[in-house]
Amino acid sequence: RGVEPGIVAVIVYPMNALAEDQLGRLRAILAGTGIPFGMYVGKTPEKTAEVSGERLPPGSSREDYFARLAQVREERRNIAVHPPEERVSREEMRTSGMQPRILLTNVKQLELLLTRHADVELFEGARFEFLVFDEAHTYSGAAGAGTACLVRRLRAFCGKDADEVVHVATSATLADPVHGLEGVKGFAARFFGVPGREVVLVGEEYEPDEWARARELPPALPGDPSVHLRNVLDAVDAGAEAGRVRNEVFDVSALRTIVTKREAVLLEHVQATFAECWPEADAAVVADDALRGMVRAMPDRLTDVIRTFKKRLDWARGQMAHLDGIRRLKGTLDPSSP
Repeated sequence: RGVEPGIVAVIVYPMNALAEDQLGRLRAILAGTGIPFGMYVGKTPEKTAEVSGERLPPGSSREDYFARLAQVREERRNIAVHPPEERVSREEMRTSGMQPRILLTNVKQLELLLTRHADVELFEGARFEFLVFDEAHTYSGAAGAGTACLVRRLRAFCGKDADEVVHVATSATLADPVHGLEGVKGFAARFFGVPGREVVLVGEEYEPDEWARARELPPALPGDPSVHLRNVLDAVDAGAEAGRVRNEVFDVSALRTIVTKREAVLLEHVQATFAECWPEADAAVVADDALRGMVRAMPDRLTDVIRTFKKRLDWARGQMAHLDGIRRLKGTLDPSSP
C-alpha cells in the first residue's frame, strides 16, 4: 500500500489451464487485500464490459467474496466471482495506475506483451522484482532456449539486472540422471542467466506414514447391508442431483387432488380408526364434521409445516456458510485462536 503502481511479479505457465487454476487461488488469497492481480492470456477479454461472471463492488472484503462464492455454488451457477482487486480485462490492465501487481500469463503471450504496441506500457516503470516459471521441465531444447532469451529481454525492458530479480522455477519432475542436483542447478543458471553459485534448490521431504500396530476393523453399519448398497448405488445414479437441496417449496397440489377425489374413503378409514381407540368422553372432537374438516385441511397444514421447516433450514444453511467463511479466513473455528 502507498507505493507506485506497476507489475511486481510475473508468473508464467506453459498452459492456460494451469494459469486459470492459479487465478482461482489468488482470488481466495488476495480478495479484500487491495493488492491488484490479473491473468493476461489469449482468452482475456478486451473490454471490461465483455467479462462474464460477477464483479464485487469496490471495498468488498474477503468475507464478502467467500460468502458470495458459496451462494453462487449453492445456486449451481457456473460463473466466476471477481473480487475488486482482480483486473479482469486487457483494457483495465493497460490503464495507467491500474496495472496488476501480480501478472499471470504464458510464454507466447509474454512475447506479445513485449512487442505489441498496445501492451508495452504494461511494463513501463514496472518494479519487476519476481519472475516465476511453473513446470520448468517443459522448457527444454529450442523452445527452452527461446524462452531463456525472453527472460533476458524482459529484464532489459524493465531496466533490471539479473541480481535485481528473484527468479523461481518450479517442477515436480526436473532431474538430471547423470549430474543429479548439480545438473538441476546448471539448468536454472543457464535458463535465468544467473551464476550457478547463487542457485538454491528447495525440495520437500515426506513424513513417513505411521500405522498403529494393533489394527481392527470398524463395526458394521446397523441395518441391512443390501439396503445400504442400494442407497449408495441410487446416489451414484442420481449424479449431480444427489444431495441437492430444493430451493422451492414442495408443491402439495397433487396431494390436494388425491384428498379431494378420495375424501369419502379417507374419512371412512379415519372414522374407523378413531372409533376403535378414542375415548367416549371426547367423542365430539372426532365427530363426522370435525374429521371431515381435518381431512380437507390436511394439504394446507402440510404446506404450513413445510414452509416453517424450510425457513429453519435456510437459516441453518446460512449459518453454516458463515462459519465456513470464518474457517476459510482464520483456518479454525476455535474462538480462542487469534
